[in-house]
Amino acid sequence: MTGHSSNSTRRHKLAWLLGVIFWGVLGESAKATDEIQVYNAGIAQAGQFTIQQHLNYIPLGIKDPPFPGGLASHHSLNGTPEFAYGVTDWCEISNETPPFAQTRFALEIRPIIGIRNAEYEFIVNPIVDIGFGKYGEADFAPAARLAKKLAPDLYAGFEYYSDFGKIGDFKTVSEQQHTLFAVTDFKAGIFDVNFGVGYGLTSASDRWVVKSIIGYAFPVPGGNPGPEQHPSVGPVNPMAHSSLRSFQP
Repeated sequence: MTGHSSNSTRRHKLAWLLGVIFWGVLGESAKATDEIQVYNAGIAQAGQFTIQQHLNYIPLGIKDPPFPGGLASHHSLNGTPEFAYGVTDWCEISNETPPFAQTRFALEIRPIIGIRNAEYEFIVNPIVDIGFGKYGEADFAPAARLAKKLAPDLYAGFEYYSDFGKIGDFKTVSEQQHTLFAVTDFKAGIFDVNFGVGYGLTSASDRWVVKSIIGYAFPVPGGNPGPEQHPSVGPVNPMAHSSLRSFQP
């Protein structure tokens, strides 16, 4: 569930973006790396339905499961549809499945901090993932985005995803996950598209990752749709989900 903030979509103005998104629920089915996206506060209007289709392929990734019962990412192809409805400006529900983590319930705290003008946007998500239960811990998994506007509805830039590990006991650099993506955002008719190719910077990261997101925002009933409307942003940093935790049975 998402909400509306008009300041997040205004162009040709300098704008600070700030938000917090969190939630944790149980899950049943198995997926691998699903959403790879930096939250940018470009959220749906109240009363607006949106849909995003995430499609990610890892041609060269980690070949061993991150924990017993987990999924190895190497050669995985993953498609995840995401539906949202604009209700509030602070809450979104997600589904955490057992092959992603060894905790049935989790909490994510994701501030959205950034700056945007007519040509550039820089966004940081200093994410804290908290797992509850026997194997739970609090991990620091920041993500960031720097992009330049090349034309109306066309951006190019870089996105960064990481997982430092347990707060207060970070892993060594080689055991952390750090992945840098070259990305582009553009319009394809009525659809918003994000496409990127990522390279893992450490041995604990997937070496190559290809990601795409196709989104559509349905018109608001009784509203006046225009070019400033965009689909809601995606959820969590998936690099944190597949991290090699210090969990032990």
